[in-house]
Amino acid sequence: MAEKMLVTQALDERDLLVKKIGDKIAKASFTDVKKHNEEKVMEGRLNEADFRKDAESAYQQIMDLIQRFQKIDAAIVASNAATTIHTSFGDYTVAGAISLRSRMRGSGSYDDEADFEQNLYSKMKNELDKRFITIENKNKQLETTAESMLSSNLAGVTTGRYAWRRGRRTVNPLHQKHRWFESNPAHFMFACPRWLMVPPR
Repeated sequence: MAEKMLVTQALDERDLLVKKIGDKIAKASFTDVKKHNEEKVMEGRLNEADFRKDAESAYQQIMDLIQRFQKIDAAIVASNAATTIHTSFGDYTVAGAISLRSRMRGSGSYDDEADFEQNLYSKMKNELDKRFITIENKNKQLETTAESMLSSNLAGVTTGRYAWRRGRRTVNPLHQKHRWFESNPAHFMFACPRWLMVPPR
């Protein structure tokens, strides 16, 4: 059943969701680095299974909040398009008046804060790039150590196995798929201009 709320409540929740989604994206971690012979990931200091579970959970929470934002935002836009107000420039729909004000001020409501999908993509890509650099640097150090051991001709040391066991790999539970545009725009019904009908979560 659709959820009914005041337009003012919808506006407040939309503003809150912008902050909440931004905070969750900033705090989330989607990739990490782990040695082959260790149980825990480097940055999070969690075992791999827990890290994977946390990454999947954080991603799902973010996507759920984005979907909620989109539903409320679409309901507000539809309500604004149907409601007419009188301004000093003449009669406009609320949407038209907001657009006129934004154009005259040269600004949008949230700037880049509400570009959730791009912010999530940037977070995941930057984190993955950082992990690859860490792996490359650590594995280069490891190669140097292994070559030094080989030149020292240490008895009983197999440098290939030594290097593999101490080598690093990414822990990337989401496989960095482009999944951030999964949510479809919601469809809404309205009781009256002051109230919104928001589909159930």
